[in-house]
Amino acid sequence: MATEFIKSCCRGCFYGGTEKHDLSVERDFKAAVSNSQNTAICKPPLTSVSVKPQVGCTEDYLLSKLPSDGKEVPFVVPRFKLSYIQPRMQGTPSHLEELEGSARASFGARKVELSSSSQHGPSYDVYNPFYMYQHVSPDLSRRFPPCSETAKRYGSVCDLRTNRLPNSPGLSKSMFDLTSSSQQFIQRHDSLSSMPSSSSSRKNSQGSNRSLDTITLSGDERDLGRLNVKMFYNSSVEQIWITVLQCRDLSWPSSYGDNPTISVKGILTLPKPVHFKSSVKEGSNTIEFMETFVFAIKLHSLQTVRLVFKIQMQTPRKKTIGECSLSLRTLSTQEMDYSLDISPPSKISVCHAELELGTCFQAVNSRIQLQILEAQYLPSSSTPLTLSFFVKVAMFSLGELIYKKKTRLLKASNGRVKWGETMIFPLIQNEKEIIFLIKLYSRSSVGRRHFVGQIWISEDSNDIEAANQWKETVTNPEKEKNTELGDSPWKQACACPEDVTSCLKVACCKHNSEKRALHSWHIARMCRDAQDSHGLSLPRAMLSQSQIKMELPLLYVMILLLNIFDFSSGITYNKGDTEKRFACASQGFPQKNEIIKLYLSSDDLKIQCFFQSEIELTSKEFLSVFTSGGLAPSLGIINSTYTGIFHFNLTLFSDRVYWLIDIPRENITKNTDIAAVEEWLVRITLQHGLNIYTTEGTLLDSIREPILQWKLGTVMTKNDIGKLYPHVVDLKTTKCPCANDVVLLGFIMNTTLDGVYIGLSFSGFWNYDDTTWYNLTDMVYSQVGEEHTELSMVDMVLTNHFLVILTSLGLFISGDLRYPSSSVLMFSRADFCGFERVDYIKGKLWYNERCFANREHFEVDYVTITFERNRTLSEASSCFYSKEPFLEWLPCLPPISKGMKTILSTVVTFLVDQEQSSGVYLFHNQKKTTVSVRILKNNKLRLIQKFPLFLFPSSFSSPVGMIFHPRSHFLYAYGNQVWLSIDGGNTFEFIADFDDDIIKNTYHSFYTSDITFVSRSGKVYLTKAGLGRYSKIGSISDKIFTLYYDHMGFIHKLTPDHFEAGGSLAAFGNSKGIFGQAPDMGFETVLAPQYITLNEMIFYAYVPENEPKESIYTKKFNDIHLGKLIHSRKTGTAYIRKILQHNTPEGFLSSVIAEIIDPFGIEEVHESSCLSSSLSINQAGNFSYKLSLQLQTSGVTSSFQDSDIEKTVVIPGYSSFLITRILDNENALAIATMPETVPHNMTFLKGSWFLYNFGQRDGRTWNIHSKPCNYWFQQHDDSLSLNVLKYIDLGKSHALKIKVIPNTKGVQTLEIPLLKVVVGNPNLLEVKVEGYFDGTDSYLMEISAASKTLRQGSTSLAFIVWGASTECLVTTFVPTLKSSCSYLKSMHHIPSEIIPLEDWISGVHMDSQGFNMIKVLPINYRPPSNMGIAIPLTDNFYHADPSKPIPRNLFHKSKKSGKFKQCANVSTREECNCTNDQKFSHAVAFSDCREKVPRFKFPVTQYPISLKIYSEDGHIPVETPYLVTVTEVNNRENWNLKHTVPENVKKMKDYLESILHAPVYNPLGLNLSIKIYVDEAPLPFPGHTLIALAAAVLLGGLIFIAFMFQIHNIHPWDTCKKLMRTNNVNSTNITAN
Repeated sequence: MATEFIKSCCRGCFYGGTEKHDLSVERDFKAAVSNSQNTAICKPPLTSVSVKPQVGCTEDYLLSKLPSDGKEVPFVVPRFKLSYIQPRMQGTPSHLEELEGSARASFGARKVELSSSSQHGPSYDVYNPFYMYQHVSPDLSRRFPPCSETAKRYGSVCDLRTNRLPNSPGLSKSMFDLTSSSQQFIQRHDSLSSMPSSSSSRKNSQGSNRSLDTITLSGDERDLGRLNVKMFYNSSVEQIWITVLQCRDLSWPSSYGDNPTISVKGILTLPKPVHFKSSVKEGSNTIEFMETFVFAIKLHSLQTVRLVFKIQMQTPRKKTIGECSLSLRTLSTQEMDYSLDISPPSKISVCHAELELGTCFQAVNSRIQLQILEAQYLPSSSTPLTLSFFVKVAMFSLGELIYKKKTRLLKASNGRVKWGETMIFPLIQNEKEIIFLIKLYSRSSVGRRHFVGQIWISEDSNDIEAANQWKETVTNPEKEKNTELGDSPWKQACACPEDVTSCLKVACCKHNSEKRALHSWHIARMCRDAQDSHGLSLPRAMLSQSQIKMELPLLYVMILLLNIFDFSSGITYNKGDTEKRFACASQGFPQKNEIIKLYLSSDDLKIQCFFQSEIELTSKEFLSVFTSGGLAPSLGIINSTYTGIFHFNLTLFSDRVYWLIDIPRENITKNTDIAAVEEWLVRITLQHGLNIYTTEGTLLDSIREPILQWKLGTVMTKNDIGKLYPHVVDLKTTKCPCANDVVLLGFIMNTTLDGVYIGLSFSGFWNYDDTTWYNLTDMVYSQVGEEHTELSMVDMVLTNHFLVILTSLGLFISGDLRYPSSSVLMFSRADFCGFERVDYIKGKLWYNERCFANREHFEVDYVTITFERNRTLSEASSCFYSKEPFLEWLPCLPPISKGMKTILSTVVTFLVDQEQSSGVYLFHNQKKTTVSVRILKNNKLRLIQKFPLFLFPSSFSSPVGMIFHPRSHFLYAYGNQVWLSIDGGNTFEFIADFDDDIIKNTYHSFYTSDITFVSRSGKVYLTKAGLGRYSKIGSISDKIFTLYYDHMGFIHKLTPDHFEAGGSLAAFGNSKGIFGQAPDMGFETVLAPQYITLNEMIFYAYVPENEPKESIYTKKFNDIHLGKLIHSRKTGTAYIRKILQHNTPEGFLSSVIAEIIDPFGIEEVHESSCLSSSLSINQAGNFSYKLSLQLQTSGVTSSFQDSDIEKTVVIPGYSSFLITRILDNENALAIATMPETVPHNMTFLKGSWFLYNFGQRDGRTWNIHSKPCNYWFQQHDDSLSLNVLKYIDLGKSHALKIKVIPNTKGVQTLEIPLLKVVVGNPNLLEVKVEGYFDGTDSYLMEISAASKTLRQGSTSLAFIVWGASTECLVTTFVPTLKSSCSYLKSMHHIPSEIIPLEDWISGVHMDSQGFNMIKVLPINYRPPSNMGIAIPLTDNFYHADPSKPIPRNLFHKSKKSGKFKQCANVSTREECNCTNDQKFSHAVAFSDCREKVPRFKFPVTQYPISLKIYSEDGHIPVETPYLVTVTEVNNRENWNLKHTVPENVKKMKDYLESILHAPVYNPLGLNLSIKIYVDEAPLPFPGHTLIALAAAVLLGGLIFIAFMFQIHNIHPWDTCKKLMRTNNVNSTNITAN
């Protein structure tokens, strides 16, 4: 009964009659088209009109332009019944200078129509104060006969915008627009005083109490009357026609007398307002105007403004007594009636802001989601100060404030602000009368806050029709209402009028897991003057207590029934194939039925999407339908750590066939450096009513993906590639670990043609022509020499940052892909001593694929190479390994000691397990196959084994390889068998045995967890990561092929000359299309059924006595059949639960225990006449029994026939018997399935025994196929990714919640856990698991992982639905947990003096002494090194410009250092694409962009270091117990830090320093002293210079004098000596005398 209730609920989606209405519209549209073909339409030359168009004319312009001779004027039949008069408006700004052609004909026709229709309607005159009615030619009534109302055009955006409920005027199903009585809506929500409320007092925002009863009535509480108008837009002549009909129930102050004169003034609030005014009428209860005003204005200009009416008194004095307005957003070609409430005029200017909201009540999660999307028509500032806006939301229950939240502060652009924020408000059971108060505020750049307006959202409505609608919704949940477009899987329980503030839509969902009650208040006008902002009045609930008691139990029953079917919140997988409804492209126009591949460049991301369907409606018509409801898709961008939701723009242009979205790149990612980056999954979703259309695709960051920045070699043409096909013998692929759509395909050539040829695709090989082919032959020969021949590629691996290629002439490693130094990628060769070409062609590369986006220091890639031979004593090893940059290759085997006796084993595979820091070997020799695991520490393998040696059974005789499933710890060993290890190689679990066939290759998808095995015979098998079962999915007949999984899990078959994609583009998750129809996994033998219970039976597989021993395995059940379905050709299905292998009973060597889903059909008498007799059973031999017939009824033919051979006799409660031979008509030989329960010497009457036919005499009557997906898998967190990455900081924990929902029709759900959890590295995190069944047999598992130690690392968790079918999209959920700081958590230095952003931009910030604290760095600046200013050695450039020379680049060491990052491989600074954020970033990755740095006065001593940690949760200061390490990014050492270490952290400091091998500092009280580079050093006192100069002059003078003496042969020394001698002689003589 519950099922029928839900089905009935789900049959009603939208309001009844919509489908019929739409069909009639379409018929009208076709009729209109056919009629228009017979009507001459003269298009007025509006596009050629002057720039200054005219609105008003000095005379009746249209009539004055009619031809005087009475000639026929071609015209378009207008769609109005009333007269339209062009008013004369002196001095009014004009929009059209001249109207021609059909415009005047339309106008004339309207006047004639008025005169003819006036006798049937109310009596009034065609009145124009400036042009009298008698001027109209009497011939007009004959020339322009009255026309009937024209049908609406189906397919027009404007027409469909106002589709209404049948018999419900003013009601709209548009999600975004309110078409009915907008003024009522505004007053009801914006006027605080007019809000319906309880009689209790409320506190206003200033804290005072005032009773609502004391508030003066205003708005709709003091009724001023109503203004009736009509409106229409004539698209053919681009005119808006506004008809003022009448004022009803108009009231005015008594001071104006009993009969004042009244007129209506209208204002189109364009940037240049357009004014018009009616004639003056005498005041009465009902004032008839019947005047029409026509203006030629573009539709797109009108749809962004409002039309304001002012009711004005003309006597005794001119005064505005009331006003009303309506939005022209819904202006269309259909004539619309509006009844506007007249409200008192505002004393101040009223804003007309509109806020777009969305709410969703999730009953199961007990929460309300409120979306603040955008606001428009926001007021502008009257001052030069810019305005920013934010929204505050308050949730009240019973008048009490429960929650308060607010949005970000954003600046307005063209009067619009887009927030796109979702707020979640939890609900508890005792919360009633939930009310939301939403306020819009502006804030100027000086910080002043100003209230703009507010709205209330509640279940209250003072509209009777809305209240009745609510009651009907709650009390009649089973009432059916048709959907708008065909048969929809969604139905809704109510349809909501647009002027109702609340309508609970309890949705019964077939394709979505959420049980929702949806509310929609999408475009709500928010205008009120600031004087009302301090009042607080809460609306009362719509339902009384008695109503609640009566109606809520029914609502609870509905929600309970929904719970039974388990449509809860969260993402649910495996619910069926998702139809691809959208075609999207970021480059060019999207093509239908193509997979969505988007690409993010340095520009904004611009996406075009159109809706595709198999029905006849075109994309344009679909777009019109959705746009009329205010619907546009949303775009989700998702990877393991990021989820962003963006919304497409509404398409308001009738000629556009697609939705458009323009997302600035910085809104997705601010990084532009080349690095390993995850390819995003994009999910495009559109909710139309209760239909949810979803299509998935990918988004690739093409400017950051490393391999895409290079030319791998010489580019080849298509003709060049075609010449290679005859010489290709095999293919190899390798894909980028983070972006699986970026993939390389290599040709393995025969000996007749040399070369290395590789194709590169960035779109996942969906199109052969999108592949770029490169010839790398010259690169190889440049390394090895031209004399070598027989060159071919053997294997290749693309890691996160390097490309490794194994060729027949050696191993080649590329440079780091992140740092393009030239356009062509360069390679280096790794030498292995003693290995020649014969070894290289048998070599294999092995790689554990992991994505290192946002790479941590402990994450590193390893590549290993194995050679197919045993090592000799002279060789280091037969396998080698290396970590990036792959310059040093180490042997993976320990050295052989002399005298050591060992049985030499071949290393089949050697892998490095990064999670457990170990090396895993797969050894094989003639006697055994083993796995050995050794610890890897500091890039060195230890001799001690981590685990005991694992020995495979002898049946695993032909091992081929071993591989880790990408991004997981699942380790597969494969060959003639497949084994799985989930504990790093310690133990292995048997998966499959292929007997004489051997698995040669495996292919993996990290996204869907698919693993495909391909055997040498071409058979293809599928399993899921961690699953213990597998299926055969087909075979491949191509001789040369390889398989490849793209990023979304679609499998592709690649051959040299074409690519074939698996999976239907209309059905995501089905990736086996390239292998043909799903094969039958049955085998050629007879099955004998044996009942165990009414719902279970055993099927025995018969093996004949003469079956050769080597083929016995072909007659037995094996592991591939576990979890499959046995189908009978007659009827019946059973689910195989268990495989049994045995030697008895005789003839049956295997069997399966199966649970019956559908009963199997038995043989009828006309098929086996023996059923008409009774049956006796006697022993006929050791293992055989004789079955004898005894006729019970004379005259009936009953005998055994040859066709009865291989049929099974089933006797309830006893053994079954498989008939093997017919002895005669009454006797047959059979073998028993259960010899212990054979009924010896017993006779069974007719009807007490049965025959089942599971034989193969006329073709096998049974088959085995995969079971359809039997479990739904659901994530219970905010992540939308299947490969979540979560960071767990020290002392923190993270919780995950998984739900498995059985979808096993007819199969019993056992009360055993449905999930198995495996931790890749159990030593890293403390993991706690709790699992339980809920009331709906769903299994929930909650996991808590906490970081308790100081170890950093990553581990994968695996949640395996062990009983799931391989047909399920999701059977394994593998999140990755990192014991590390999140990349979103960063530490920032807080400078002692904050420099504003404006000063950073200008480059000038003066301190109190006039010192500029900002330094603009020179171009291509590099900081000095310890060797001096002139010898920079750092790799970091600042203010980089590749087009300018590099200063201080004279020395060899300086030339070798320095690498551009952001500016790598570009020629100018503009091409570096530096954003403002990057220019002011302190990150080393953006040093190229950094132009300005802080500037300090010399000397810098005791500079205080203040640090803060910023994360998603806010920021906190860095203080004890945090400790920090400090390094200088440019490797300078002329700095030191001073800090104090308290005793309570000293021990921790010493411990960390021993681990990190680096100084550790206490961040509290940290001071820096640094020898800084003086950029503008002052001149010192010139004393030193003067002394040096004087000494130089003196020395130079002496040298010059000596030189002159030498030239003139002057010898001062000789002269001195002579003088001395002369003095001596003179003294001697004097003495002698």
